[in-house]
Amino acid sequence: MNNLIRVHPVTTSVSIATLFLFFCSSLRHWLYHSHAFDLGIFDQAVYLISTSQNPIVSVLGFHILGDHAAIIFYPLSLLYRIYPDVHWLFAIQAVALTSGGFPLYHLALQSRLNRSQATTIVFAYLLYPLILNKSLYDFHPEVIAVPGFFIAVLAARNHKLIWFCVATAIILSCKAVLSLTVMSMGLWLIGSEPKKMYGTIALAAGLGWFIISTQFIIPTFSGSEVAAVSRYNYLGSSVLEIAQNLLTKPNLAIDIG
Repeated sequence: MNNLIRVHPVTTSVSIATLFLFFCSSLRHWLYHSHAFDLGIFDQAVYLISTSQNPIVSVLGFHILGDHAAIIFYPLSLLYRIYPDVHWLFAIQAVALTSGGFPLYHLALQSRLNRSQATTIVFAYLLYPLILNKSLYDFHPEVIAVPGFFIAVLAARNHKLIWFCVATAIILSCKAVLSLTVMSMGLWLIGSEPKKMYGTIALAAGLGWFIISTQFIIPTFSGSEVAAVSRYNYLGSSVLEIAQNLLTKPNLAIDIG
């Protein structure tokens, strides 16, 4: 009977960690320590989408897709249809950060670690300070991509094409810039695993989404270039110009002053 109700230590640790992260982020918000800028933007956007309104964010002055092309806000808005509350975002973030422990456990087993060692790897991941710090820093949609990368790699190694495509799509839906990370994952899958088909899919999907999001979605909904371009104006005045200069004038990226 005890064997029937015994819970795997990974499941137990992930569950406890999820509740702990959710409690900490909620407590911080309750103490009025949240940063109104990012959290306010995302909370308002999800709320407006949930009520079928045009998600023109007050702080930004334009459509939420003009920020980072994060289409993940649309499925997230379904939770606000149940009850509109910012704690949904804290809960989703906590789940995203900790649920990576499940695919990580199986990746560890694939690396020929025994079950105890694999469980220890999960413990180390959950106790990594950045996990708590990220959870405390309000809400950011790209955090949802964290388990997506673990799942994508696990799916590629297990030859699960549909799971790989779903995980990759979720990653790309979180933030436009993650397309570069997906492209890097594709190169790694091609060169290091090697999983040429999966790597090619990731490379093509990342490149395609990077072009679509930076050259069409963001300019259409914001009326300007990607916001981060201004931080790299010494490299160029647009995404394409920066990419071109990095290839043809690499010396611009080197601080020789």
